[in-house]
Amino acid sequence: MNCTQYLNNENPNINQNSKFIDSSFPSQKFSSKTENLLQIDNSNIVWKTAKEIFGENVKIFGETTSIKDIKIGPAENSYFLSAISSLSEFPNIILQLFRTLSLPDDGSPIEICMKIDGKWTVIFMDDKFMVNKENNVPIFSTSPTKNIWGMILEKAWAKSCGGYENIINGTSKEIFEAFTPFRVFEINIKQDESEAFWKYLYSSFEYNCMMTCLTKDNITDLESIGFISNHSFSILGYEENELNKNKNSIIKLLKMRNPLNIIDISKKDLIEELRIQNIKENGIFLMDFYKFIKIFSSITVCIPISSLKNYLIQIPKEKSYDFGTIRIMIKKESNLSISIIPPSQRFHQDMLPIQDIPKNLILIQIYRNKKKANYISSSYNESLFTNLKPGEYICIYNFDYKTTEIDRDDIQPFNISISSTEPINYCLDKSDNELKLLKYIMIPKIEELAKYKERFKEDFVVFTGNRFELTSFGFCYIKNNQRKTKYIKPSIYLRNFKSIEGELPTSIKMKKNSVFFFLFNRIKLKSAYQTGANVVFYKDEVNDAVEPIIYDKIPETYCKEMQYEDIKCDYELSS
Repeated sequence: MNCTQYLNNENPNINQNSKFIDSSFPSQKFSSKTENLLQIDNSNIVWKTAKEIFGENVKIFGETTSIKDIKIGPAENSYFLSAISSLSEFPNIILQLFRTLSLPDDGSPIEICMKIDGKWTVIFMDDKFMVNKENNVPIFSTSPTKNIWGMILEKAWAKSCGGYENIINGTSKEIFEAFTPFRVFEINIKQDESEAFWKYLYSSFEYNCMMTCLTKDNITDLESIGFISNHSFSILGYEENELNKNKNSIIKLLKMRNPLNIIDISKKDLIEELRIQNIKENGIFLMDFYKFIKIFSSITVCIPISSLKNYLIQIPKEKSYDFGTIRIMIKKESNLSISIIPPSQRFHQDMLPIQDIPKNLILIQIYRNKKKANYISSSYNESLFTNLKPGEYICIYNFDYKTTEIDRDDIQPFNISISSTEPINYCLDKSDNELKLLKYIMIPKIEELAKYKERFKEDFVVFTGNRFELTSFGFCYIKNNQRKTKYIKPSIYLRNFKSIEGELPTSIKMKKNSVFFFLFNRIKLKSAYQTGANVVFYKDEVNDAVEPIIYDKIPETYCKEMQYEDIKCDYELSS
């Protein structure tokens, strides 16, 4: 694990003659809102060392990591505990996060590695934790076994997020992404696709995936047995048992853990209704799969592929507005994922929200000898996954800061992560702000649609759409099929869109066979994507009308403009 960046640029050369003082993470007080939430007063909170809490027998690790090593505290941050519980089944992964394997006696810091904005980062910490001075119980997680590796990871998470108060709420996906090098997915549960979902779970267990699940927000009637709305559980395995040998029926069970360590066995009616069985003291139980899909809304899956090759590209701040390109060389067939990793508010507390910004990725294969490019895949939601044959590819990326209120000086650089099952070569290439590549692969398909519409012998062919279904890009296409010049005013009906190529002209001079082509970008991904176009005809000539290019064959025109053999990398290909 290549961990060279230090949180807050802390000096790794600690003075060995003095005790480490964590000045960047001092003892903190809660806001009144958090005091009410945790039902504790700041005056009752003190910071104590691990030995002051647990005694001399406290250790970072026992013989191995165990689900019994970590227990939820009054803060009840179930998303963190459910992910760490799943992670405890993989001690080798956890050990790689620790540069310090035993509690220091010389005053030196504990060193942890975790990912911040996709980049592995060293966190320095002392071994002090927040406790309630009345009962000496930690406010956040604790360790019944006195093996405190889970508490240390939780403190590293709190320090990277600016304090314990900022980690009360969150998602398991964030934890898997911060503490593992693996791919992480969130999947919504659909009751009408139960069999397909069971097959997915079954295959995930076969690949030893780490999984958590989230309860729905309307299960208040189940709180009496420990099932709380919007609460995370760990999924640890499955069982398939014969229910009736004569009928050959199979009951499907999931092995789960409630981080609250509570399943109230006295509520026998609810227990039987949910078909819960084999309840253990540490919150582990078995649950009927068909009852599971009625209570839980989503699962988070972390796929531990140890052979995965990971590459991280930092996009310079000055290129944050660009339509950038990355050249990728594939030598062996490979499963590939490309992800835009935006700066997270978790780690940049003063940053304005950016979660709805389109994060576009478009993958193109280049054929140099044929001077040709083919569209492969696209995504607007941070990540793109595909299988690639040997060859040369270009990935167009666009993280559209321009659609936000964030001042250019306040922009944080973002990263692009590439993961592949085989080694690759890549380089950050020149930007495509003229959108030549984008148009080159859009227009041929749009021409096919135009020819279909021309069968209806319309005087004007007018339509809009989204060539790349999984991106925020759209277009307006207008063609004059009449034998004479017309002056028109175009109109586009689309909620929350922004032009990529300047303002939409108020008037256009359309000669015979001329084509007007206009690109736009959705500003908010969560808004409705209802689009349409129309033209208004002017009776008289308009002097300042824009005159679009007359194309004989649009694809050939753009092919000449984009000479792929002349594209050069900014620097040598690296691996």
